[in-house]
Amino acid sequence: MNLNTLRELKKLLSEHNIDTKDWSYTQGNKTIEELFVEIQEGESILKIVEQKLVRLLKVCTIDVKFKLGNQHFQLVEDKQIFLSGDFMFMYFFLCRVLLSFY
Repeated sequence: MNLNTLRELKKLLSEHNIDTKDWSYTQGNKTIEELFVEIQEGESILKIVEQKLVRLLKVCTIDVKFKLGNQHFQLVEDKQIFLSGDFMFMYFFLCRVLLSFY
């Protein structure tokens, strides 16, 4: 799907009943302008799947764990900071502990 302008993206989202007026970091969303840049830079693509508009992107996760003396530590991302200075908190729950690490 080739989107050349922000206007085309807004039109596409509207055609698929996706309301962007309340998109904000506090809601856990990027702005529509940031989504447009993300698409233009090839970080994600929009595609019709089973008659629904979906956003496809590659995701990478890294678990950083280490032991210092008798203490075990795990690095956890709690927010994402954008170049603009805005930030978005990451909402997640730690569901399990990898006992093999300990």
